[in-house]
Amino acid sequence: MQTSSPQLQTSPCKMCGRSFEWEQLVFPSGKPFDIPVTVCDPCSESQQRDPVAETTARRAAFRATLPKAFQETDRSRVPAVLVQAIEDYRFGAIGMGFVGASGKCKTRAMLLLLERLAASGKSCEWITSTDLAYLSADQFSDHPQDKHQAKETLRRLRRSQALFIDDVGKGKMTDRVESELFDIIDTRTRESLPTFWTSNSGGKDLLQMLSPDRVDPPHR
Repeated sequence: MQTSSPQLQTSPCKMCGRSFEWEQLVFPSGKPFDIPVTVCDPCSESQQRDPVAETTARRAAFRATLPKAFQETDRSRVPAVLVQAIEDYRFGAIGMGFVGASGKCKTRAMLLLLERLAASGKSCEWITSTDLAYLSADQFSDHPQDKHQAKETLRRLRRSQALFIDDVGKGKMTDRVESELFDIIDTRTRESLPTFWTSNSGGKDLLQMLSPDRVDPPHR
């Protein structure tokens, strides 16, 4: 039995949700020979590891993606009401948000929650509203690398199992940023993926930042 050269395939991992590449052998006729691979190598390896060690590794991996100022958060200094909120949260289609003045540990509390979700094996992404504004512009950049990176990051924001957007409403909400933010949330809502957020502005102030057609859904 002869097979031709392997073909490179791209699939979403059924465990972490991230896309990965794998080689599939095919017959000379072009018919696939291998059973499709549905789990990426890191997740496949994690299934064979000690559960406690794997949880610790996932927690450390997520923490390493954070700015140094947030990598060592003193949980005892986070307001009890926020700690209780993140401890009570059970993963599902609905996320949650924290509203309040700066310096109240909203971001730290939300990152502690994402760290817990990442440790449990969920794919987690987080971004500041300022960086989201940069990505919204960079996806139309004339520089191919910047454009590709922006589009790939925005794709992950839409598809990750948990997404945290920090400081919603900070800075001017341009049409482009508003459109991107609305589309990300709308996509995640349709896919039953939770979105978490923090803001210094209350609900009324946030609504005033949005265009009228995005404040009230159309009646059907």
